[in-house]
Amino acid sequence: MLRRDKFEKDFHYIFANYRYGSTIWSPVAGGILTGKYNDGTSPEGTRFTDDTSGATFQRYFGEGVKEKTVKMLNELADYAKELECT
Repeated sequence: MLRRDKFEKDFHYIFANYRYGSTIWSPVAGGILTGKYNDGTSPEGTRFTDDTSGATFQRYFGEGVKEKTVKMLNELADYAKELECT
């Protein structure tokens, strides 16, 4: 849901020309879409409690992107509530 550019731009021709499909990978973005990080912190016992140097954490909560990510996550949560989904 969060990173589809490789799938939709780079691989689109393979799916269209060869009629291939794909299985979704990392559907909750390494835990980011579970809701537990929506306030921008890493709750105790989660994968980012101690490891904040990894690529996934930096991509979403690193310097210069954290505020945007938190806003997006909360907007997604609000939308899910509207749809009565999780």
